[in-house]
Amino acid sequence: MSSSDSGDEIIDRKPAKKRPAKDDGDEKGPVSSKKSKVNKATDADGNEMLEIGNNRFLTVREFKGKALVDIREYYMKDGKRMPGKKGISLSREQFMTMKDLIGDIEQKLNDI
Repeated sequence: MSSSDSGDEIIDRKPAKKRPAKDDGDEKGPVSSKKSKVNKATDADGNEMLEIGNNRFLTVREFKGKALVDIREYYMKDGKRMPGKKGISLSREQFMTMKDLIGDIEQKLNDI
């Protein structure tokens, strides 16, 4: 029997404690449905961009004849705001589904 064979040893392992999440600027606490003042800009195609924070913008635009809700991260290059790779474009149907889920999403945020 080697020293690593210790059949009668019992190891009591406790689950690791969760570390507090790094503060990313999101406020904790109840989500309110108050409308806040939104900064607006215009992209190169003339679409209105609504700033949702940290160089992230929401744009309603048309692409290949379809309406899209585009949520995208932007960066500055040579004094111009350029779209980054990170983002998502929701079709009208996907956006409407998400809109119907807002109450559930707010509840889950309040539970955290």
